[in-house]
Amino acid sequence: AQSGDMLYLFSDGYFSQFGGSGNEKLKTQNFRNLLQKICILPVQEQKEQLNTFLAEWKGSTEQTDDILVIGVRFPG
Repeated sequence: AQSGDMLYLFSDGYFSQFGGSGNEKLKTQNFRNLLQKICILPVQEQKEQLNTFLAEWKGSTEQTDDILVIGVRFPG
């Protein structure tokens, strides 16, 4: 790892959440794309982006699983 890199640990709950226009699962590739998009932001803003995205994705759909996302930035 290099200075400023992010390391993420997560359960499958985030990308297994149903929602979107077709009420389908978010899927790992979409979650990965989201992490790649937000990884340069400060960690507090990443948290806000993850929460906002998930709320918009699931809409009125019930949460289907526990969700855990931990991000650690390597100091630099």
